[in-house]
Order: sequence, then C-alpha cells, then structure tokens
Amino acid sequence: MGLPVGVLLARDAYRGLGHALSGAYLVTRSGALRRSTAALERAGVIGWTVRQSYFQRQAGLLSITATTAAGAGAYTVYDADAAEGLDFAAEAVQGLLEPFLERVPAGE
Repeated sequence: MGLPVGVLLARDAYRGLGHALSGAYLVTRSGALRRSTAALERAGVIGWTVRQSYFQRQAGLLSITATTAAGAGAYTVYDADAAEGLDFAAEAVQGLLEPFLERVPAGE
C-alpha cells in the first residue's frame, strides 16, 4: 500500500515543479499535497547556492537556491536540468553568477 501511494505523491510533486522569469520576477513552484509558488523580485537576489545530491548528479539535475534578505530568505528551484538551471540563475541576476561559470563552446 505504501509504495503505490509514494509513487503517486512523487509523480504529483514532479508535475508541480517549475521555474520561470517573468519580467522583474523570478518565479518558482514546488510541492505535492501542498503546492507553493514564490515570486521573488530579481533585484532582491543577493546570492545563489547550488546543490547536487548523488542521485541528482546521476540524473543530470541540481537544485538552485536564490538567497535574499526578504521574505523566507531563500527560494529553491528543485531538480532543474544542470545546464538549464545554471543558465536560468545567470539570466535571473546578470553578473552575479557569471564569474563562477565555465562556458564550454558548442561541439566540444
């Protein structure tokens, strides 16, 4: 009984994941039974934390947390594609993450 319920909850949580840039805002969404959506003003982001578990590394995913002095203090984009997630963070707040990124030219 527990395994089917767990699979259904995991699938619902996966469907609830999302992130986007909308004008001056960074929007992130997550959750299964209790979904939450946060719209954070991009100018309020003061730092990024990038985390990757062993299982995320195997799947090519990572979690990126935008740090801010407002609200809850941190808002996370869960299980983003590694390249897409880093590009998202770099675009969200221009100049904050770029010094730490290494760009590989296409075809290499």
